[in-house]
Amino acid sequence: MAWSVRPDGAVDFVNQRWLEYTGLSLEEALADSMRTVHPEDLPRVTEKWRADMAVGDQCEDEMRLAPRRRGISLVPGPHRARLRNEQGNIVKWYGTSTDITSAKSAENALRDSGVQLQGLTRRLVELQESERKDLAL
Repeated sequence: MAWSVRPDGAVDFVNQRWLEYTGLSLEEALADSMRTVHPEDLPRVTEKWRADMAVGDQCEDEMRLAPRRRGISLVPGPHRARLRNEQGNIVKWYGTSTDITSAKSAENALRDSGVQLQGLTRRLVELQESERKDLAL
């Protein structure tokens, strides 16, 4: 999904994929770009975006979106790059966003499997020690 933002923070472009993903009309997307950000993430995302705009460096973030036609999705980035004019002033921000919900679910499942494996390994060592003690008697 791709989009662009003016130096004042107003969104001036979203691609068709963004509209399909969010379920917003072009007018809705341009009028309130943050309306799909999960309410719990909104304060942090807003503050980070303001700070990133003030510094003027390329930036990334990760947030949850709550699009109209879907459940909650995780989106990394958005990755934001700025375009500067000859005087060094930012004239446009460009960004891309990607749904990483499946990747995050797989990452969480892998982490949970690792925790379970560690627990099973500890239990196996305990049983082994107990068996050794019983055999020593």
